[in-house]
Amino acid sequence: MEPLLIEPTHNSPKVIFDPANNKFEISGRSLPENIVLFYNPVREWLNIYAKNPNPATNFEIKLTYYNSATFKVMSAIFQTLSKIYNEGFEVTIYWYHEEDDLEFKDEVDYLFEMVDVPFEYVSY
Repeated sequence: MEPLLIEPTHNSPKVIFDPANNKFEISGRSLPENIVLFYNPVREWLNIYAKNPNPATNFEIKLTYYNSATFKVMSAIFQTLSKIYNEGFEVTIYWYHEEDDLEFKDEVDYLFEMVDVPFEYVSY
């Protein structure tokens, strides 16, 4: 499967989905002007990957800022990862955050309560 690589802009994140190197990352700022236009290719790629995933998928979220629309998209992405996990594959989501930023935790905890995937917070 060909990797999905999207370069970041001031308002949209960098996306690296590279199954050959087991690299799955969304990083940077996520407030794209058109959330559907930006994230539809990401979700479509991930849905195709879900049909034949790696034995283990480590998914890293390194968002420095995101809006509520991104939060909804993350929910859909996590649902796909949950599907992969429930089919017997290893999946772990790593959510990176600044050590002193505790406000995000309630929102992200809510996301993780909706899916059945192991996750870890990683502070920097």
